[in-house]
Amino acid sequence: MFAYENFFKLDPGEVQKQADAQYRRGPWVGFFDPTSPDDDERWILHDQSERSRNYHAHSLDMLDLPLMAHSITGDSDYLAKSAEVALDWSRRYGNRASMAAPSGETDMAWYDMAAGLRAYRLAYLLEAMREADLGSSEERDLLWSTLLLHAGYLADDDNIMFHNNHGFYQVAGQLAMARRYADEAPEMARAKRQGQARLDRMIHQQFGDDGAHMEHSPDYHRMVYSTVQALIDAGLVEDDAIIAFADRIERALSWFVQPNGHIANIGDSDHQLVIRPRKLARRQWKSEEMRYAATAGRIGTPPATPIAAFRDAGYFAARVPQKTEPTFATDSYLLQQAGFHSRTHKHADTLGFIWSDRGQPILVDAGRYGYVGKTEAGSKLRKDGFWYSDPYRIYCESTRAHNCLEFDGENYPRQGVKPFGSATGRSFVADDTSLIAFETEARHFEGMRHARLLVMAPGRWLVCFDWFKNNLGKRHDATQWFHLAPGLEARQDGLRFAVDLPSYDVPLQIAPLLGSAKAADCVSGRKEPRYQGWFSRGYKKIMANAAIGYRLQRANCQAAATLFAFGEDFAVDVSANAVDTAGRNGRLGWTADGKTHLLEFSRPSEGEISFDYTVSD
Repeated sequence: MFAYENFFKLDPGEVQKQADAQYRRGPWVGFFDPTSPDDDERWILHDQSERSRNYHAHSLDMLDLPLMAHSITGDSDYLAKSAEVALDWSRRYGNRASMAAPSGETDMAWYDMAAGLRAYRLAYLLEAMREADLGSSEERDLLWSTLLLHAGYLADDDNIMFHNNHGFYQVAGQLAMARRYADEAPEMARAKRQGQARLDRMIHQQFGDDGAHMEHSPDYHRMVYSTVQALIDAGLVEDDAIIAFADRIERALSWFVQPNGHIANIGDSDHQLVIRPRKLARRQWKSEEMRYAATAGRIGTPPATPIAAFRDAGYFAARVPQKTEPTFATDSYLLQQAGFHSRTHKHADTLGFIWSDRGQPILVDAGRYGYVGKTEAGSKLRKDGFWYSDPYRIYCESTRAHNCLEFDGENYPRQGVKPFGSATGRSFVADDTSLIAFETEARHFEGMRHARLLVMAPGRWLVCFDWFKNNLGKRHDATQWFHLAPGLEARQDGLRFAVDLPSYDVPLQIAPLLGSAKAADCVSGRKEPRYQGWFSRGYKKIMANAAIGYRLQRANCQAAATLFAFGEDFAVDVSANAVDTAGRNGRLGWTADGKTHLLEFSRPSEGEISFDYTVSD
C-alpha cells in the first residue's frame, strides 16, 4: 500500500500529536460548529462570507492529519474517525444528481479543486479500510462508487482548471487516486495516463521558463510548487524534465521570501511565514537558495546575483546584504510586480512594489484578506473586476491599496481587457551593488502610457519615479500611493513625512523631488469616503496602516518622483530638479546629514539605461 500523499507538507514528527488534538475535539472541529457536530446542516453554505470555510470542508481537509497519522502509525482508530466524515459526505453528495447541479445547499460539493483534493483522500481511506477490514461491505461499496464518480468528473477536461493553480491540485488528486486502483478498474488506468500528460502541460503553462508562477501571487507559487514536489516525492512523477523544472521553480521561489521571513504578500498572498528550523528546512526544500531563505541564512547559500528578472511572469527582485554585519534579516530587498496574464488572483496592482531595508519592512502590499462574499453578475463591481463583495476584500484588490500610481480614483482594469503579459523593461546594477534600478512600462487605460523607474541605493535610499502621458489628449488626476508597514507612523511637515524605525535610530525621510506633486494627508484605517490605509495578514484579518499619497492634478503628461531616504537634516530644493517632457532624462537632488546627493538618469528609447550618482560635502 502506498503511503499517504503529503501534498501540504505536514511535519511527520508533529502529525500524530496534531491529529490526536484535532480528534479530541471531534472530527468536525475547525469546519463546522463544534457545539452541534451532528447538525444535519453542517455541509450547507448558509452565508457567502463563509465560502472559503465551506470549500475546505467539502475538500475533506479535516482528514489530512488523521490519514497522514494512520500512514505513519498504522493505527486504525484514525481510519474509523475519518470514515465517519467521508461516509456522511458520500451519502449526501456522492451521487450523479449532486454532480449535475448544485443542490441548493452549497455549490462547493463538486467545486473543481475540492473534488481533486477529496479524490486522493477518499482513495487512501478506502484502500486502508480494505486492508484493515474496517467498515461494512456496504460502506466500502459506497466509498468505491463515490470514488468512481470522482474519476469520471476528473476525466472531463471541461472540469479541469488548466489555466490556474486549481488544475494542479485536481491533477495531483487524480494521479494519487489512480495509482492505487490502476490495476483494478480501467477508469483508474486511464486516469493515471491522463494525469501524467496533464501535469506536463500545466507546469509549463502556469510557470514561466524562468520558474516564476504566472498567477500574480507568490504564495500560490509556494503552494503549487509544494504540490508538484510532493508528487515527485511520492513517486508520482518520473519525468526527468519535470523534476529539473521543479528545481528551477523552487530556486525562483527563494526570491519571494522577504528579509523578515514572510512570503511577499503581493496579490492573493497572505503574510505567510516560511522560516523553519534547519532540520525541517532540509527536509522541506531541495535547493540551497530556498534553504537559505527558509532559515534566514542559517544554512544554504544565497543567490549568486543581487537581482533577478522574471520576465515571463513579470517580476523584478533585488536582495543586497548590508555592507557591515550582513544578515538575511537586514538585507535591502525590493520586489516589483509587473505582470498581467489573466484575471486569476490578479489585483489592480501593476507596477506596484514592496521594500524592506535595515531590518525593517517599510513599504508593504495590502494582502489577500480572503475570498469573502460574492458580487452579483452584471453589477458595477463585477464589471470592475471584483468577484468578492466584502469591503475589505474590495479594498485589498484596489489600485489605491498598493504602492501604485492611481488615476482619477479608478482601478486598473482587469475585466474585459486583454492581458499584456509582462511589463518588465531594463534593469541596472552597479558593479559594487551601490545602485540598483528597475524600469517598467504599462498601458493601464486606453491611450495611457505609464513608465516607472525604481532606483535603490541599498541601505541608504529609494526613489520611485513615475511618468505618464495620455496619447488621446485627456487630462488626469493622479496619486502616487505608498503604504507603510503596520506599526510605522508618519509625521507630516508640509510636503514631507518622517518615519521613526524601531530597528534604526535615524528616521526615514519621505519627500517629493519634483514640484509637480502635492502631499495628501497621511491616512490610516479610514472607511469614509472610501477605504484607505488597511493591511491584511491572513484570512479575514485586518489592521490599520499608514498610507501616504502625492497628487498630480489635471495633467496630460507629467512626472513625479518620491524619495525615501535614511537620515537627518534633510532638505529638497525642487526648483533645482528637472525631468524632460518625455520622462527620458532627469536630474534629482537632495541634502541629508550635511551631504548633497545628485542622481542623474537617462532612459533612451533604445539601448541601456544609465545613471550618474554623486555625493558631495
